[in-house]
Amino acid sequence: MARKIGSRYTITTVLGRGTCGTVWEGEGPDGPVAVKLLREDLAADQTLIARFVQERTVLTSLQHPNVVGVRDLVVDGTDLALVMDLIRGSDLRHLLDAENALRPQLAVLVVAGVAEGLAAAHSQGIIHRDVKPENILLDHSGGALVPRLADFGIARLVDGPRRTRATRIIGTPDYLAPEVIEGLQPGPAVDMYALGTVLFELLAGWTPFGGGHPGAVLRRHVTDKVPPLPGVPGPLAALVASCLAKGPAARLTAAEFAARLRDLAPLLEDMPPLSIPDPREGGWDVRSSARASMHGGRNPTIDPIPMRHSGIVPLVHNAEVKDEDEDTHLNLMRPIRERDQGEVRRRSGTGSYDVSELRAERANAAAGSKRPRWIAATAAALLVGGAAAAIAMGMSGGDDSKKDNKAHSQGPAGATTSSTVSSPPGTTTRAAAVGLSFQPAHELPPVPVSIQGAPRTAVFKDASGTTTLFVFVTGTDDTVWYLPGENSHSWLPLHGLKTNTEPAVVATSAGHLELFAVRDSDGVVHQRSYAAGGWSAKWVPVGTAKLHGAPGALAASDGSIVIAAVGSNKTLMTSTGTPAGTSGQYTWSDWQPVSAAADLGSGVALASTPGTPGFTAYVPRASDEGVMAIAYANKLWGTPVQTPLSGLPTAATSGDGTAYVFVRSTGGSVKAMNGNGQAGAGGLQSVLPPGATATPDGRVAVVTAESPTKLRVSYSG
Repeated sequence: MARKIGSRYTITTVLGRGTCGTVWEGEGPDGPVAVKLLREDLAADQTLIARFVQERTVLTSLQHPNVVGVRDLVVDGTDLALVMDLIRGSDLRHLLDAENALRPQLAVLVVAGVAEGLAAAHSQGIIHRDVKPENILLDHSGGALVPRLADFGIARLVDGPRRTRATRIIGTPDYLAPEVIEGLQPGPAVDMYALGTVLFELLAGWTPFGGGHPGAVLRRHVTDKVPPLPGVPGPLAALVASCLAKGPAARLTAAEFAARLRDLAPLLEDMPPLSIPDPREGGWDVRSSARASMHGGRNPTIDPIPMRHSGIVPLVHNAEVKDEDEDTHLNLMRPIRERDQGEVRRRSGTGSYDVSELRAERANAAAGSKRPRWIAATAAALLVGGAAAAIAMGMSGGDDSKKDNKAHSQGPAGATTSSTVSSPPGTTTRAAAVGLSFQPAHELPPVPVSIQGAPRTAVFKDASGTTTLFVFVTGTDDTVWYLPGENSHSWLPLHGLKTNTEPAVVATSAGHLELFAVRDSDGVVHQRSYAAGGWSAKWVPVGTAKLHGAPGALAASDGSIVIAAVGSNKTLMTSTGTPAGTSGQYTWSDWQPVSAAADLGSGVALASTPGTPGFTAYVPRASDEGVMAIAYANKLWGTPVQTPLSGLPTAATSGDGTAYVFVRSTGGSVKAMNGNGQAGAGGLQSVLPPGATATPDGRVAVVTAESPTKLRVSYSG
């Protein structure tokens, strides 16, 4: 029987029931919809209704191919409803019930799609908090299977201060992150823990800490090691372990997880579903990892050993922890080592791996040899630097640092020669004792939209000699926003170009700013100039090369500007602009590839050292985001050299002539590198990669992010 919901929607058929309400198929002004009608007790909660109204704009703004979009929120009498996209298909739980475990490639592709949806949500400050197979719908409407994460906003809405603080934990026990169990404030990392659990379940057929009494499940999340996944290739097992780290800071971000899964997917082709033994079948106690409680028709199992407690579930089996690295709740807030999987090299909470190992394994299997076991010792050697060394050696043709390296590539101006070059300054990997200390941070005005990527900054000096720190960001609306001075009260948009990557900005000796951004529609770098208090009329294309990722730019003392970006073939590309007589007008050379620098990811930083010719480009590898340094001197490019940093780089030169490269590293800490290798960065923290620039008085200004909308600037000295 049809029923009206509000004035715009009619519901007709029940599609399913959940803990928060019932999902109906319905009809709206734009066609079929799914309507989630919340329970009557929830609809009677005035606090919840207020939250419902407040969250409407946030939830309806989240639009992504891997998210079931919320179209509307309806408050009508006793009805409280979310109107969502109607998906024709089943959920991931039903597929698991039918298959028990999925082919690794299919599992990886499904989870990668969900991670991309989560990345979009996290960039807007939205946390799902109940990621599980039941909430992952499989959309077949377009011919291909597209995973879409549903029920965004349910946990966010229902989790009012009065409702959960003293009563219950929001979420499903099998997928709850340890910090939620401990009562800490949930952040994006809780979704990554749940998604890592989902991937484990898709590969193994059971969840790592599920089974039995809910109290036992909660305790295992906090105290137990991640069970091994025999037969799962080491790089994939390491990614799962990274997401299941007890410490939230040690986990991958959603965007990082998705990118690494996409890299691995082609290498898993034709690999059949795995038969991984359930550790419960061999007997276990309440501290062991166990088979998940079954859902949707599976038979639940019971703890074979009775719980020895009365009413309260002990979360810590043994309060005395002798090993300071023990993987328990006692060190949730710091990066930890997953010893069962080898020591995971962490960059912004990520694990590093070498896909060449997986290729070798597949080659062995094709030749009829037995698939090697990925034991802890191998994983440790692979993850803690073996991958970096192997890739660096491969890019340099296997030569060590004592041999001459030949560079056969074109420089920015198009010169083509072959010459012997030495390693660029600032790329050695020995530890440095020196670093930068920073003064207390200065808060900047809130950005009107959430930021995607990293802030970029430059100092503008007007005709009177007054200097102003400009900060630029790319919003989730794909618009470049800028703050004209750290003491300004508002951010201003630069319309006329849509981009989803960080811009590059430089201050020139002619007294103006040059801004560069890659346009979404065609991948072409565009330029805009700021001088005398205003911007040039429009964005101007720089050549026609198709590029991607954040460009880098450098102003030379002769008035020229070098732009560098990564091309569609993952090769570094450069173009040089010479002033054409008036402010903001340049004659640009054709984009030239740097043939020695390939397999690169997105994001370029350029750094020069005063008093020396040339510069160095810092670019992350596509495979693992390890930052490579590529020197340009005497119109020749050097061989890429591995640095001790990973992530999206930014660069600045201090007053003493030292070039510093900054990245966001493990746990959100900002790491720096100077000419002697790794250097301190004064304890700076950021949820996004930082931005940095030199100031006229010789200091370095670093812009960090406390949240996707709140930035702060810190000065060295």
